[in-house]
Amino acid sequence: MSHIAFFSLPAAGHVYPTLAVVSELVSRGHRVTYLTTDAFADLVRAAGAEAVVYESRWNPEAEGDPAEAERKAAEFPLELVRQALAPVPAAEERFGADLPDLVVYDGHFAHVVRVLRRHWNRPGVQFWPTFATGKAFSLMEELAKDAPPPAPLPPGSLAEVMARMERYLADHGAAEIPLPELDPLESEGLYLVFLPREFQFDGEAFPDNFAFVGPCPRPTPGTWVPPTDNPVLLISMGTTGFATPDFFRDCAKAFADQPWHVVIATGTHIDPATLAPLPPNVEAHQQIPQLDILPHTRLFITHGGMGSTMESLANGVPLVFTPHTPEQRAIARRATDLGLGHTLAPEGITATALRDLVNKTDENETIRRRTRRMREAIERAGGTTTAADQVEAFLTSHR
Repeated sequence: MSHIAFFSLPAAGHVYPTLAVVSELVSRGHRVTYLTTDAFADLVRAAGAEAVVYESRWNPEAEGDPAEAERKAAEFPLELVRQALAPVPAAEERFGADLPDLVVYDGHFAHVVRVLRRHWNRPGVQFWPTFATGKAFSLMEELAKDAPPPAPLPPGSLAEVMARMERYLADHGAAEIPLPELDPLESEGLYLVFLPREFQFDGEAFPDNFAFVGPCPRPTPGTWVPPTDNPVLLISMGTTGFATPDFFRDCAKAFADQPWHVVIATGTHIDPATLAPLPPNVEAHQQIPQLDILPHTRLFITHGGMGSTMESLANGVPLVFTPHTPEQRAIARRATDLGLGHTLAPEGITATALRDLVNKTDENETIRRRTRRMREAIERAGGTTTAADQVEAFLTSHR
């Protein structure tokens, strides 16, 4: 039995992909300790891990708040450093006399957690819940294609974060290491990537220490049953908070007289009651059992988060993207380039445009064929079992 520590950005798209892997490792007899926030602590415990809870300003309950989204966007690089530093005091207190045998950590936390694991003299596994970065492909460079030139970072925040990082490096014997050398490209022993190699930009160029295991969905009861014989159209914008009531009203209007059964997830920031009256073939909820509904779904309208995209493709469901962030646009671009769906820019959304693009996608047999092939690639990737196998093999090689 080994003791494994997990560090993840406290956001749904980063925590959720790891939970099934945690559960599998626990079922194999390993002890898992997971650094997380109160928002995800119960999910971590349900997976069988010990939750070490710390405080973070990255609050999932505020995802729908435009002011919170603006704050994160304005200081995004600095906010990632703050988030990476946030769990360190709790980790050092918890692991003082009980160091983990292995540290598994989010790629967004790399510069901070790699210093910590070197300080502990423990091996590490880095995971990517989105596109991996390596020598052949840079996620940041890809995101820059769709982002305006970055605004100058606020001087006060920049000075604050730099001072915190300098103190952290000095306290852990890494003050003389240049920042690029803290996390050299492709230098970790093992990278877990929660998508198949076929979906990764330049996937064939990544070396063998990148294990493209595909999505690792959490087990679900699978009790949802379509209420009619009409094909199911699923519409969800995730937890990003960019969707508006007007967007969902356009969706209801677009398909009111169409032979679809429409299931809408508004997200916790929009009350479905504000969309009333809805057509008889449209139902709306703040949250839905997405993994239960997707096996019955014919088409998925999504913001383009990697989690939702992988869950859709794992069920062979073509996609219509309405992306808002640079990362969502990159995911939509990759999917459309691979022939897995179509994209509608947010500024072009109308009821008519939505209906026309859904019909165009639904009638395209090439898209359905390529989506089936991607589902097969996901199945070959191995998912949760392969991820746990890779972690155990890496542990064995570093004993």
